[in-house]
Amino acid sequence: MAALEREVLEETGLALSPDYVSGIYYFHRSDLNLFFLRFCFVIELDAYLQSEPKDIEIIDTHWLTLEEIKEKSSQLRSAMVLECIEDYLTVQQTDNKIPLSSLKSNL
Repeated sequence: MAALEREVLEETGLALSPDYVSGIYYFHRSDLNLFFLRFCFVIELDAYLQSEPKDIEIIDTHWLTLEEIKEKSSQLRSAMVLECIEDYLTVQQTDNKIPLSSLKSNL
């Protein structure tokens, strides 16, 4: 979890810890022969927080609604972004959360 917390801090300036995982995704991009393993971690907030990236390569952060994200779908890094969000919404309805304790590491 330390790597996730470090990334969130660098990219948003917020010191937050994940609550659970809403999905785990495996994707192969055949044109580049690259394989991706994505974990969708959820951090539940009671309110929007002011964020300020610590990584100088990140210009800004934005809080967007689902509709705003869908409108910008052509700008998303991957189709998995929207899939993760939609799966998160399903998890909210079904309470089918993956507990952080399910993740193991030998590091």
